[in-house]
Amino acid sequence: MSFFKQILGGHHNRGHGGSHGGRYKEQGEGQPIGTLCLSCRTTNAGGARFCRQCGESLVSANCGQCNTVMATGAKFCSQCGSAQG
Repeated sequence: MSFFKQILGGHHNRGHGGSHGGRYKEQGEGQPIGTLCLSCRTTNAGGARFCRQCGESLVSANCGQCNTVMATGAKFCSQCGSAQG
């Protein structure tokens, strides 16, 4: 092999590297992603309403005082400050 071929491109026939078909494995599309419980960090099924480990609600609720949509697991309303039970 010539000097220039070694430096500029003689690597194609050396047998290292992978095949050209080595691509990233794609994750399955359309698979539901689980819902993470904020209380115990357990991953639950995509449509679950309550945690399978601790029973905590996984869906947001509305404030009883001002009807604002509450963040899941919130103890107080971010708009009116009303305690949630």
